[in-house]
Amino acid sequence: LKRAAEAGDPEAMFELARFYEKGIHVPVNESQALTYFRRSADAGYALALNDLGFMYAQGLLGLQTDYAQAYQLFEAAADERHPQALFNYAVFVDQGEVPGRGPEDAAQYLFDALRTGAPDVGQIICQQPDMFSVPTRAELQRIMAEFGFYTGAIDADFGLGTTRGIALAYG
Repeated sequence: LKRAAEAGDPEAMFELARFYEKGIHVPVNESQALTYFRRSADAGYALALNDLGFMYAQGLLGLQTDYAQAYQLFEAAADERHPQALFNYAVFVDQGEVPGRGPEDAAQYLFDALRTGAPDVGQIICQQPDMFSVPTRAELQRIMAEFGFYTGAIDADFGLGTTRGIALAYG
């Protein structure tokens, strides 16, 4: 794995970073983990972009919390259609952390995350709809209605009709 990482394979870099982060087959080494996460992310590997974004958002591996860096990494991973990055970026947009983006953008990223079929995305949206603002929830309903997944009122209420629409959009 180390030879593949040193040869420039971004997936190998990511896996090696996780080994150093978790102490799998090697002693825990946060500095090495961060080095390999960054190298993998710099190579555009979506899993590394998303995980590094999460580390900046949470201040992990000795990093200072940096929301601007986090949402930039989430956006780059979202551009690669990474399900959790689409969701994470939607959260940042919804919370007003991303200049020039609003509820319509947050809802579109949520819808795109749903359409990936990642099981955790639909589950979180259905179980914790209040983590998103009323305008974002209403916009998600509108998008789902536009694609024929939802036929109820655009009211931001995530009742049975909306959760059914989310399940249909999820696939």
